[in-house]
Amino acid sequence: MNKSLMLTCLHSTDPCGLTDAASTIYANPPLCELLGKTDSTVPSHAMTVFQAQEKQTRTQQSLLSVLNILPYGLEQIIQPYLFDFFPLFDEDGNCNGVFCYARPFPFFSLLECVDKKSPRLATVQQPNKTFTKKEWEIIFFLLNRLGKKEIAKKLNRSPRTIENKLYIIYKKLGVGYSSQVRNFCQLKGIDNYIPSKFLSTGSHVISVSARS
Repeated sequence: MNKSLMLTCLHSTDPCGLTDAASTIYANPPLCELLGKTDSTVPSHAMTVFQAQEKQTRTQQSLLSVLNILPYGLEQIIQPYLFDFFPLFDEDGNCNGVFCYARPFPFFSLLECVDKKSPRLATVQQPNKTFTKKEWEIIFFLLNRLGKKEIAKKLNRSPRTIENKLYIIYKKLGVGYSSQVRNFCQLKGIDNYIPSKFLSTGSHVISVSARS
C-alpha cells in the first residue's frame, strides 16, 4: 500500500481508506465506524456496497463518485453519504489499489442557488424535543413548502388531522403561519433535518470520470 496515503488516512478525522492490489481494505477509524467494520465474519450492508464500488473503480480504472443512502454505524442509522473512489496506479500504469473518501452529502436546491445560500449537510438526528416525532415529520414537509393537503397525502392522514397538528405546532412557537415556522427553523439552524423514514436506501452514481 501507498505509505504516504496510509499516513494521511490515519491522521484524518474524515472517513477515508485505501485498498491494495489484492483488494485488502485499510480503513481509518472514522471509515471503520461508518461502515460498521467489526471482527464479525458477516459484513454490514454498507461494507458490501463499499466492496462492490471499490471493485467497479478498479475494473473501470476511473474515478467514481456515488451517493450512498444506507444504514451506517453500529446503530444502522440511514444517512446520505457521498463516496469518492480514486484508482491508484503504479509506474507502469497498472491499477494497484483504490483510495476512498467519504463525507455527509450536502443538499443544495436550485432555489437556494438563486438565493445565494450555501449547501447544507442533512441530519437525521431530531433537532430537539420541543416537538414530537410526528410533529417533526410535518415540519419537514412545511420546510419544503407543502400544504396541509399534500402533507396529509404524504403521511396518509386526513387533512383535519394535519390541521390539528399544525395548530399545536403554531401554538408552541407562538406563530400563525407556515412561513414563520420556516423562518424560525432557519434562524435556529434546524432546517436541515430529514426524518430517516423518508430516506429510501440505495446508491446513485453522481459521476464517472474515465481514465485519459
